[in-house]
Amino acid sequence: MPQDDFNNLSHEKLVELAGKTVIGTPSGLEAQHAQAELTKRLMDSINSLNQSTSRYSDRLLDLTILLFMVALFQLLVSVSIIPTLWIIRIGIMDIILYSVYCVLRFLQKKKKKE
Repeated sequence: MPQDDFNNLSHEKLVELAGKTVIGTPSGLEAQHAQAELTKRLMDSINSLNQSTSRYSDRLLDLTILLFMVALFQLLVSVSIIPTLWIIRIGIMDIILYSVYCVLRFLQKKKKKE
């Protein structure tokens, strides 16, 4: 059976052909081709799953960083309106802004890796 015929077969038919494992016979050769095609399809499925999982992971990381940035902004606004010494407010805001700077630097490094 030509290789193109194996590409067009269903999974069930390939499994049935792979079950014919008489070595050294034409049916055994077909079984080897069917097993190779099944393995190829399995590897393609795994690679596809790996790519979609990577995209999902990247999106979750981006959303987490966005949530962190929103929380820091909220903290910055709330600190700016509390009635306390101005030097304490500036110190707290400095810590918050440094945190934002670190997150942005992390994102920049992440983009360079891609």
